[in-house]
Amino acid sequence: MELKIMLRRRSPQLFLVWMALSVSCLPVLVGCQNMIKRGQSPDTKLVEVTDDGKTKYIGPVTTFSGLDFAKLQAIGLLVGLKGTGSDPGPSWQRDKLVEDLKIRSRISAPQDLLANLDTAMVKVTALLPPGTRKGDRVDLLVEIFENDDVTSFNGGMLLTTSLRPWTVFGSQVKSGNAMGTAEGYVLEDALFETRQDLSKQTRGIILSGGVSSEDRVFLLNVKPEAKGIKSVADIQYAINQRFTVITADGKVGAARAKTDRVVELKIPEIYRHNIGRFSQVLVNMAFDETPNDRINRLELLERQLAEPSQARRAALRLEAIGKDGVAILKRALKNPDFEVRFEAAMGLAYLNEPDGISILAQAAERDRAFRWHALAGLQIVDDPRAIDALVQLLNAPSDEARYGAFRTLKARAPNHHLARSIVNSKKFSVHLIPTTAAPMVHISRVKHPELVIFGEDQAIDPNILFVKTGLTVRGDGSQKIQITRYNQGDRQDRIVSNQIVDVVKAMAELDCSYGTMIEFFRRSREKELLSTKLAINAVPKPGRERLDSSEWDSEVALASFEEDSDSPSNGMLLPDAKTQKKPVNDEKKSSIFGKLGDVFSRKR
Repeated sequence: MELKIMLRRRSPQLFLVWMALSVSCLPVLVGCQNMIKRGQSPDTKLVEVTDDGKTKYIGPVTTFSGLDFAKLQAIGLLVGLKGTGSDPGPSWQRDKLVEDLKIRSRISAPQDLLANLDTAMVKVTALLPPGTRKGDRVDLLVEIFENDDVTSFNGGMLLTTSLRPWTVFGSQVKSGNAMGTAEGYVLEDALFETRQDLSKQTRGIILSGGVSSEDRVFLLNVKPEAKGIKSVADIQYAINQRFTVITADGKVGAARAKTDRVVELKIPEIYRHNIGRFSQVLVNMAFDETPNDRINRLELLERQLAEPSQARRAALRLEAIGKDGVAILKRALKNPDFEVRFEAAMGLAYLNEPDGISILAQAAERDRAFRWHALAGLQIVDDPRAIDALVQLLNAPSDEARYGAFRTLKARAPNHHLARSIVNSKKFSVHLIPTTAAPMVHISRVKHPELVIFGEDQAIDPNILFVKTGLTVRGDGSQKIQITRYNQGDRQDRIVSNQIVDVVKAMAELDCSYGTMIEFFRRSREKELLSTKLAINAVPKPGRERLDSSEWDSEVALASFEEDSDSPSNGMLLPDAKTQKKPVNDEKKSSIFGKLGDVFSRKR
């Protein structure tokens, strides 16, 4: 009777589930089976959760589903390759592509299109992060198939195609329903590399070229030994007391029980781009706790927070408690140990308390291990001092700190004058950032096609000569640069100063592509024609070890498609600087959708 009253008060929906289970399973209650199958994704336990013998924490009795990267793929067609493509031989991949071109693109003779050497059949891969929502964009990886004769992706554009999960059944490859679309211009790996070879010319990325067509589900699964209506009700109640989300039905709790073992979770907006932290907070959340036990636990957590070895877990548990933990976290900001102060500042940031902003800014500037997390915290604190801190970080000596601060500022305050593009181009954006640090030009290789020029007075050697099909950039030795563009027989000229900003603006006006801009800067740097540093993808990453102050560096971080951690605006699976030593292997964590593996690439 007490259970029935408790369910009716805490969760009317779960009460109905309980009533249905009671009726349907009454004759064989002991053998009643779960009504919803458990998700097939790997169980992920983010942090070690221990208790004090009295407190029940969500972590030890649950696992997550959906805390992985969903691997979607497609067989697509590149066009516009200028003779570097190939006519693919007979294969099941070619048959699939021909069928897709007939249906999706309504091309009456796709075989003729495939035979054109300006086209190439390619494999397209997208990895959807946990918590992806309908309409979210992701980068795409584009590769050739085995034994293909394609020699370059330069200038290639992917025709619109569907992204699907694929899996292998025996000797056959099967695809699921479309879960997204893919299209856009390819940036071949060779654009970013000094050394050129075929493998780099036939592999590339499409920045934000994938669009998800549905939301990814995030579930909390109660372990068999702890399952039951009361446990699920208590867990749901604890989560909903702390977290709410805005839906079409208004403000609702973030948790919704589906069965006596499964709780569906919605991501609160403040954790939208850091689902890893939301997951860690959840597993460190107590449930079925009396008010008196809460008071005693708060005293224990304050003592634990003062110890560097226990500070992270204590801060997460105080964050999970909510407003009652704020005072303790604020007091910890005066602790002599920086790690304790940092963990307290992070907890306060996700409670939307600004007191730790200066500590987060200091961590972002000086500590590689904390930088990603600190910028994530500065992104979500609703206080103008966070924006001021990000602007100040644009003067940091570290390339990573500067560019990371810029990306965070753009995500946090897109209308800020420093976040606006100085060119009017649909293909890429250019940003000019005044800085007291060393001048630098930054090229993005993830998410956004953008050039960020740090420092206003940067010049290109007036004797520069850059020649590419349809484009010539020539200096006359007197600080004037002539840019000539040929497009379908028409010639356009611009004469500008040798200031980098002026040259970039003129090239954008002449409709140069982002790939052309990358090649121009890379080749100019190789020939020592730039008076500034060229950085490629200097983005902060989680999962680094802490360094002594003498080891702080400002080296460029070069990230590949697989290793990309992106900026705090994208979030990471395991944002734990102390335990995660390298980026998560997305390939291993995509079993919920199956793997194409080698079978997808082989011809039969």
